[in-house]
Amino acid sequence: MTSKTNFDGSCMLYGDFEWKSNNEFIMQSSDQLNCNFSIYLSVLGGIFYSLFLLAYNAYALHKSRSNHNVGLEMWVLPFILLNSVMTILVLISSCIITVGFNAFCDGITKGRYSNNCPDAQNGEWTRQGTDVHFNVGNFYELLTVAKIASWVAFLLWLGQVALGILRFIRNRTHRTRNADRDRLGAEHPSS
Repeated sequence: MTSKTNFDGSCMLYGDFEWKSNNEFIMQSSDQLNCNFSIYLSVLGGIFYSLFLLAYNAYALHKSRSNHNVGLEMWVLPFILLNSVMTILVLISSCIITVGFNAFCDGITKGRYSNNCPDAQNGEWTRQGTDVHFNVGNFYELLTVAKIASWVAFLLWLGQVALGILRFIRNRTHRTRNADRDRLGAEHPSS
C-alpha cells in the first residue's frame, strides 16, 4: 500500500489526530493489522487462490477433451465454501478500508490543517518527536482507488459464489435426469 509508505510506515486507516495550537497536530497511527490484512488478503486470496483456480480449471479443460462429462464430475461444493469464505473476508477488508479511511479524513478535517481530505494531499508532515519531514503524497486518490477496487472485488467474489451455486444446481439436475433416464431404461429395456 503506497499510502502506508508515504506515511513513514504508519497505517493511516483509523488514524487519530491530537490537535495543538497553531495548526499543529500529532497523528497516532492505528494497528498495522488494519493495513496489512487488506494487503495480504489481496495477495494471498486475489492472486494465489486465483492461480490455483486457473490451474484446476485448465486441468478440467484438458480432461474434457477426452471425457465430455468432466464438467459434471468436477468438485463444486468445496469451491462454493472457499469462495464464500473469501467473499466474507473481502467484505471485511472493504469495510476496514472504507471506515478507516473515512475516520482518517474526519480526523484531519477537524483541525485547521485542511477543509477537506483531498486538500491535505502532498503535504509535508513531521515525524512525531523529531524534526524529520516527509511528504504524504496523493493518499486520497490512492485510497479512493483502493476503496473502489475492494468493493468491486467483493462483488466479483459474490458473483463467483453465485456462479458456483448455479453450477452445483445444474450438475445436480443433470445427474438426476441421467439417473431417471437410466432407471427408466432398466425398467423398459428395448427389444
